[in-house]
Amino acid sequence: MKTTFLTTRNLISQIPSITWVDKDKGQLENYDSMPPIPPNSVLITVNINRTQEIGDGRKIWFVSIIIRFYADVVKSETSNKAPDEAVERSLKYYDDVEAIYDKLQDYTDNELDTFNMQSAAEESRRDGLTIMRFVFNTSFVRLIA
Repeated sequence: MKTTFLTTRNLISQIPSITWVDKDKGQLENYDSMPPIPPNSVLITVNINRTQEIGDGRKIWFVSIIIRFYADVVKSETSNKAPDEAVERSLKYYDDVEAIYDKLQDYTDNELDTFNMQSAAEESRRDGLTIMRFVFNTSFVRLIA
């Protein structure tokens, strides 16, 4: 799991517009006036979905990687009455959403199988923050101890 987290963190850190990458410890839920992390931050959680013995003393671990992207959207103007420039400015964070997808989708290396996005959805929040939540799946093989 540590390798999955570190690899994901390192990949997302390569995106120039991302200002902060960390493990999700509730930073976007537990705060007084503003989150303790800057906008354009990414929070990561790695969950084990299941494991399966595959023989020869090996087990495959199936994991999901939850990415929460905290977008820098100060004022959202997206109605059909808003000026085009305001709509473009309000939707600029979609560029970062696509960059995160492009960086992670189909990634593979010697330890981790191919990353595959299962979903991406904007969270509905009372505090007005714009948070896009991704779920990627991957797997890796470990020797059974």
